[in-house]
Parts: sequence; structure tokens; C-alpha cells
Amino acid sequence: MRKELNTALARDFPNLYRAGPYVGPDVGDGWQLIVRRLSEKLESLIAALPKNKRNQYCAIQIKEKYGGLRFYMSIATEQMYDAIRAAEDESYRTCERCGEPGVLRGQHWLFTACDVHSRGEAPTSST
Repeated sequence: MRKELNTALARDFPNLYRAGPYVGPDVGDGWQLIVRRLSEKLESLIAALPKNKRNQYCAIQIKEKYGGLRFYMSIATEQMYDAIRAAEDESYRTCERCGEPGVLRGQHWLFTACDVHSRGEAPTSST
């Protein structure tokens, strides 16, 4: 994901992306809205926790694996895991390059892409 999109996530969701072990997101710009909606949900769930527990919950890595989004946290509640699973499921229906509807493609190397980007190269990250 482009650097300015990554910077906006850290600015807009400070509890989730506070300084520390977070790496990424190492995904294409097409998944930016999925990551942003998930971040908004996770930020609100973290804010609802007791103040003395909030600093334990943070994103540590966002990446693509086997053609789908992977979102890892230091620790998560069941509600957080449910939100993460829903976002990961959505990524398999969304082109990682442009965000349009897509499908899982490939044989040895899996990627999710629309028809236009199905013949192109893998999405690249600018982070």
C-alpha cells in the first residue's frame, strides 16, 4: 500500500497502529478500503476496552498470503477476530490492485484480481 495510505491509517487509528511492532501494510492499494473499514472497527473495539488493557491490543502485521489479506494483532478479542475474518473473506472477492470485484487466481502463486488485472503482475507495495 502506498506510503501516504499507511501514514493515514496510523494517524486515523492511533490505538491500533501506535508505535511499536507494527509492520506494513504490505498489500496492494485495492484492499485499502477493506483495511480502513477493519481498522475503524478494531479501533472502536479497542476504545471500548478498559483503559488499562488498551495498550495490549495493536496491529503487528498486514500482508497478502495465498491470495488473501492477513491481519495479525498482538492480542485480540473474539469480536476482533470475527472482524478480521470478515475482512479476510472480503479480500478474496476484491482485486488487490484496483479494489473492483475479483476472484482468486493462479496455480502456484495465488492472487485475487479482477479480469483486467488477472493477466498483470502481482500487486506491489510502496511501503
